[in-house]
Amino acid sequence: MGQEHLGGTLRLMTYNIAGASSAFEPDLEGIAKVVSEIEPDLLALQEAVEWTDLDDRRFNSVEYLAAAGGFGPNHHYGETLNSSDHLNVHKAKFRKAIFGDLTRWSQGNGLLSRSGFLRLG
Repeated sequence: MGQEHLGGTLRLMTYNIAGASSAFEPDLEGIAKVVSEIEPDLLALQEAVEWTDLDDRRFNSVEYLAAAGGFGPNHHYGETLNSSDHLNVHKAKFRKAIFGDLTRWSQGNGLLSRSGFLRLG
């Protein structure tokens, strides 16, 4: 797919996925559908999330959308805030009420590319 775009059009899409949830219920399938319909070459995500729960299960919305949207391994997640360093919720009852079974939660930005990335320097 990357070759046909050389010298042609680059489709850039930005999408604020608002944590990929509505009241902590993910709507990633809907988001993936929109991305698939638009077929961007480069996708910039805002408010992407990553979390780990009490069972040590890990989830990253950028990784999910990279797989669902056909971007493969060409993606990066950059954390901007997290539950331990930025939200200062230390009392167990408050943490449980806000984060439920999540032991770590972060929100950030994602960048996905169909052509890959080149590191300079």
